[in-house]
Amino acid sequence: MIAGCWAATCLMAQVQWVEAMTPPKNALSAGKREGRRIYVCRGRLADGIHPGWFENGACLIPQKGTVEHATTFEFAVGRRTFWSPGLSGQPVIAGKQFNKVELLVCRRRTADGVQVGKAYLTGPHAGHCYVAVNGRELDFTAGFEILHTR
Repeated sequence: MIAGCWAATCLMAQVQWVEAMTPPKNALSAGKREGRRIYVCRGRLADGIHPGWFENGACLIPQKGTVEHATTFEFAVGRRTFWSPGLSGQPVIAGKQFNKVELLVCRRRTADGVQVGKAYLTGPHAGHCYVAVNGRELDFTAGFEILHTR
């Protein structure tokens, strides 16, 4: 297991994190890209645990302008989740950076389909969604959604 729950809101969350090499039956999907279902995952990087998407046996995480490959990772599994712009619900806490800032799962739709990345709960990057497009990490301040639980 990579990590536990960091926020009091996790006590009521409908999402759990499960270590597996392929998406479990109840893995949370963010949608499709290029005809393939995209699954939410999280992995450990040098500066914390970050959300991303599963592809080709790794959890791909937008980080520092590029895409990092975490080979030790967990899938988000659960029920009663929804995607919504902003923080108008109970966002899923997916990780934490070294500076203790909690990370959320975000997604942005592009011409290719869904891109999954991370959003910050607080701090100077709050209100941003960082996703990877064509192998580069991009920062969006609009047009994205956050994963929530009901």
